[in-house]
Amino acid sequence: MMVEIHDDPEHAFSDGPQALKPATYLKMCEQVQAIHTLMQEW
Repeated sequence: MMVEIHDDPEHAFSDGPQALKPATYLKMCEQVQAIHTLMQEW
């Protein structure tokens, strides 16, 4: 998985529209970890 992160995506030189803000990235990481844990138990 590759994720673009930028603290101000609206002003990024490139790929701003697809970049996540750091807080959104951290939330996504928590969700990915939860899915990973669930899959390990399955």
